[in-house]
Formats: sequence, structure tokens, C-alpha cells
Amino acid sequence: LVPDMPHGSPAFILDRSFTSPDHSEGAKKFASLKTLSIIWDDVHLSRNQRYNETNTILVDDSASKARMNPRNLLPVSSFVGDPSDDALQAIATQIVELEKATSGGEDVRGAIERIVGDQQRIG
Repeated sequence: LVPDMPHGSPAFILDRSFTSPDHSEGAKKFASLKTLSIIWDDVHLSRNQRYNETNTILVDDSASKARMNPRNLLPVSSFVGDPSDDALQAIATQIVELEKATSGGEDVRGAIERIVGDQQRIG
């Protein structure tokens, strides 16, 4: 968790300790899920904010980890140790776009679909 971050900064960083085992058929032995309801359902964790599916994004390199909340996923490529990897810069740009797109209260899931869809059509 990243408490007291300025506006536009992450409110939460969920590492492996916040994942749950993926027991679905065909899942790998150590597969895990990142379920955003852990934030939405815990008043203490969310510090009494109103976090929900309309205003939460999940940045991850694994769509399977986000399958409980697939429309909240902002995908990032896996880091493989390449010093010229600029994936985090690209994600930062997308997050700024999302913040602008949702400043009027728009559902973040639609904005993610537009931004990620536009990037996929460009790339």
C-alpha cells in the first residue's frame, strides 16, 4: 500500500501477498489471481474511499491474473531485464490519458477499452 500519495499517484500497490491461488481448471501449479474486490470490500484498506470497478485500474503483465476483473486491466509487457525496456513509460502515458478521460466521472473500464484498443490498432 502507498498511503498519502498525491493526486494521480497509485493508491495501492498489490504484490504477491495480495493474490489468491488460481484453482481453475488448467491453471499452472503456482498461478495466482489479483482480485480487486480485496480493495473494494475492505473499508480499512481503502481508507474509507469509494473505490469500485468504475474507478480502479490493475496494471499487470498477465491477463490471467486479472481474469476476475478483466475490464480493469491495463496490460503491460513482461520485464525481461532489457535495459532499454520502456514499458513503464508507456504505462505512465496511458495512465495520464486515463486520468484525463475519466476526470468527469466516466467509468474507467470504457476508457481502458478505448485507450488499449487505440494502442493495439496503432501498434
